[in-house]
Amino acid sequence: MTILLVGRDFLAQRVALGESGMNTDMLVVANVRADGSRIDLFSLPRDSVDVPLGDGSVWSGKINSLRAARGLAALK
Repeated sequence: MTILLVGRDFLAQRVALGESGMNTDMLVVANVRADGSRIDLFSLPRDSVDVPLGDGSVWSGKINSLRAARGLAALK
């Protein structure tokens, strides 16, 4: 099983500017073996850019702003 762990930060100043207020503070891909014998973790740098998305497009901003701009579904 593969799981994406998403941490978030929240700033009221972003909300005041009309933004969602939340960026992803950390992104970790966790892979758990079916028998539970091993868990592998991979941390995605929050400043990664030019990230290919599941819909075939490419996000050219920092990955930590993707959720705020396109919603949680964009992280799939």
